[in-house]
Parts: sequence; structure tokens; C-alpha cells
Amino acid sequence: MAGGARSPGRSHRCPSRVAGVLLMVEFVAVQRARARQDKAVVLDLTLLGVRSFRYGAVAALIVAPGEFSQLFTLPLLLQNALGFSALGTGWLIVSLAVGAFLVSGTTPALTSRYGGRAVVRVGLATEAFAVA
Repeated sequence: MAGGARSPGRSHRCPSRVAGVLLMVEFVAVQRARARQDKAVVLDLTLLGVRSFRYGAVAALIVAPGEFSQLFTLPLLLQNALGFSALGTGWLIVSLAVGAFLVSGTTPALTSRYGGRAVVRVGLATEAFAVA
């Protein structure tokens, strides 16, 4: 920008990221110290040594921001761009929650029949299709 002015909203990004990284480092240090003392931990960090757990955590790290941001942006889109009422938007969001609840009940059966990898791939493909 001209005159050396900063763009709006840009100033808080770097400190927030640095603070996030520092807090994660502190969390890992505290969890390791508690594990060495045989105290209860929030997250057993040895689980990250299990390949399927590690890849599941990475997948959740990729998918979760999109999922949570949809809960914020979808009502804005429905009301401001498509003209839905607040009640209509609420019913649509409820239907998404009910759908997720119903599908979660069938997941164990699908996983035992087709395998976890296939179920995750179909789920991620379905989500990518639905979002696009």
C-alpha cells in the first residue's frame, strides 16, 4: 500500500501464529513431563507413533477447519445471498446435523464391511463434492 500503510487485519496474523506455536510447544513439554512422572495426560503423545492415529490426526487437521468454517459461512450465504429467513437457515443447519448423526450410526458397519480406508476415501470425496 502507498505511504507505508499496512493492510487492515494483517497486523494480528504473525503474533497469533507465533503464540499458537509457542503454546503447542508448551503443551507438548507439559504432556511429556507429566507422562514421565506417571501422571494423567490430556493426550498420550506415544499415540502419534501409531501410523493410523497419526494420519487420522492429520486428516482431521485438514478437514476440521473447513467443517467449522461452514457453520459460520453457510448461514451468511443462505440469508444474505439466497434470501433465506433465519428460521429457514436454522432448519437447514439442523438437517445437516441430523444427517451427520444418522450417518455416524452406520459408519461402524460400513467400516467392517468395506474397510476403514475405503470409508474414509468415500467420505472425503463426498465432502469435497458437496463443498464444491
